[in-house]
Amino acid sequence: MSADTQGVARVAMTTVEPGRIESGTLFWLQSIIPAMKQAAGFRHIYVLGDHKTNRVMTISIWDTEADAVAWDNSEIQKSLRGGLSSHVSDLPVPEMFQIKLEA
Repeated sequence: MSADTQGVARVAMTTVEPGRIESGTLFWLQSIIPAMKQAAGFRHIYVLGDHKTNRVMTISIWDTEADAVAWDNSEIQKSLRGGLSSHVSDLPVPEMFQIKLEA
């Protein structure tokens, strides 16, 4: 694959309320991920958590940055953020990274 067809990683980090990593993960599994799977350009996602620090990182992989931005601006994403807010201390601000290598 050429560098411009590798895709985009949307990375977001936040702090979860103490003891809420498991319930937050369940919310992702039941609500956010099914919606993301319907979004144009979505490939897959990793949800990572650290129980010691209550930090969570998500890395979602998209065909293009435009696809990831469209997801961020979608009405479904905005409505899901309301449910997510009960699990996190602050809503994450995503960053976009071009995928340069996948092995």
